[in-house]
Amino acid sequence: QVNELRRWIDSCFDLLLMHNSVNHLSEADVVRLDYDAESRRRYLGYFVALKQLARPGADVVIADCSNRNLFADLGLPHPISRTINWRKHQPPETWLEMLSMSGFHKVSIGWSAYRRLGRAGWRLTANAAAAYVLTSHFRLHVRA
Repeated sequence: QVNELRRWIDSCFDLLLMHNSVNHLSEADVVRLDYDAESRRRYLGYFVALKQLARPGADVVIADCSNRNLFADLGLPHPISRTINWRKHQPPETWLEMLSMSGFHKVSIGWSAYRRLGRAGWRLTANAAAAYVLTSHFRLHVRA
């Protein structure tokens, strides 16, 4: 009975949301994902554990900042996001690759829009180029 209960608990979520947190699972590892196999192994372990929490077909949404931003690339402080350490982030493609290796399937990658300008602002800024200049904030949607 305990094992049955454990299996039920371990796969009970239809939606998992990680908002501005994926890079905080291990900040020490996230800066080394590109070149350190052990850091990648640990992050893959986090995503495997995340998949175990999801029912088959569950949606997982990860929203965070990419590591690339115009101001950071120029060595300037960002006027909107002054406290972000861009080094401690990864692009959505890196997360998608690792999530795929953990058994998730891509649904979409989108970029957060600057909504103060209403619908026009959304249309003009919900893309990778505008995000690079603004906050570099993305939404990654995968399915278990």
